[in-house]
Amino acid sequence: MNFRIPNIKHSTNLISRFASEFINRVSSFIVFPLMIKYLSAEAYGVNTQIQTLSSYLLTLAGLGLGFYVIREYSGKIEIKVLSRRYRSSILLVGISSTILGSFFLIFTNQINQFFFKVDWANSIIQWGAGLVIFSALEQVIRDFLRARLRMVAYSISQIVQAIIYIFGVYAILTSGGNLLQLIQLTVFLRVLSCLGMEIYLLIIGEIEFWGEFNTLQEQLNIARWGLPIVASTLSVTFISTGDRAILGALTNSTSVGVYGASYQLANIILAVGAPFWSMLYPLMATFKNSGDPAGLSKVSRKYSNAFCILGIPIFFGLLLIGSPTLGYFGKNVFALPLHISLFILLGIFISQFCAPVLYLAYIYQTPKTIFLITTICALVNSGLNILLIPYLGIFAAALNTTFTYALMDLLLIRLVPSTGIKEKDLYDYINISKYLVSGTIMAIFLGIALQVIPFNLFTLLMMVGCSAIVYFVVLLAMNKFKFTELTNPILK
Repeated sequence: MNFRIPNIKHSTNLISRFASEFINRVSSFIVFPLMIKYLSAEAYGVNTQIQTLSSYLLTLAGLGLGFYVIREYSGKIEIKVLSRRYRSSILLVGISSTILGSFFLIFTNQINQFFFKVDWANSIIQWGAGLVIFSALEQVIRDFLRARLRMVAYSISQIVQAIIYIFGVYAILTSGGNLLQLIQLTVFLRVLSCLGMEIYLLIIGEIEFWGEFNTLQEQLNIARWGLPIVASTLSVTFISTGDRAILGALTNSTSVGVYGASYQLANIILAVGAPFWSMLYPLMATFKNSGDPAGLSKVSRKYSNAFCILGIPIFFGLLLIGSPTLGYFGKNVFALPLHISLFILLGIFISQFCAPVLYLAYIYQTPKTIFLITTICALVNSGLNILLIPYLGIFAAALNTTFTYALMDLLLIRLVPSTGIKEKDLYDYINISKYLVSGTIMAIFLGIALQVIPFNLFTLLMMVGCSAIVYFVVLLAMNKFKFTELTNPILK
């Protein structure tokens, strides 16, 4: 029979993922000062809110198929079966996203009054329907590429989007355009991405375009399987972005813009983790499906080391220079106090560091178990935000998010023994402690430099470069100046 087997080329895949994430993050930081210069903090807040609300409906529209696609479409599968599942997933998500996206069209005024409180936001809210529909379809196709380990194609689709988006935003804003046109540009790019990836899959013969769909009963079974995943994913999404929605409801769009800008910068940590995690989950699923728990543990240690060797120094660096950088490139209103920046960064770092534990739970546990944990954490997060944001503002949002991520990860860690794998097998704590010590010494150096050197673009680049040198020299010294001891935990 004609089987399709995932294409595994670790080095090429990792390079492509890093290139994709790097370009995506660079595009965000190019677009951010442009939006602040040509629009306003309020407009940036409106943009943050529409993206946040779209992400909730997008989660519902996805029907939990993201994890299902990766778990069930990984490994050796007959092409007819693979194609039937793929076509059925596209159909199912297309219908659900159209229904949910229409909420933006039907309840435009109500959404504006509660979440935006901005007179000119109605047309932007209506275009949110397009964001939901085409983002949902795009995500299904991208998850399919991940499941088949087509990481290069997955990355290229993101890189092309990011480059077009940069030039598009620049052209729109410098010619007197507005936020509505930026949202329209985003929808256009989602459509372009879906078409491009679909054509690619057909050209390489990964799927057959024409053929049968799953039966109605099979579709219902998939939907029933995915419902707890939808709820748990929605809970995770709410933990990560719900603070912005509540900020908008209890304060104003300007506060959302300031908070969203700080998170945008802190997401450099997420950008470092994403290339590793986008490969780790399908690899863990493949090892699990192949009955190889030792291979699963080894790949988890390898990828968590790779994240930590970069993520830890970036955490310390952003803690010290993140807020001054926002104030320098944007406006002083975007520069947050150190204690708020700490909890914003810590929440993101915890979520990334514990990704292997979350993936292990998704692979081994029932969806209902994950749903229970994530729902409890989301309720705790929303409750604390509603209680504390009126008194503590942005600080409450940052603090609550960090607390909730820590709570969720502690609950997930308690599930690890039931898989037959020990939590210590997922992480290489000896090497991680070396990264932590080196990062602390680097932070001391950077803190001193900030006190004695004036802050501008040149000195910022100089301090970043010198801090990186300090970090890796200390780390190399802790490994007895043997380069192989530094690289083996990541490469072998």
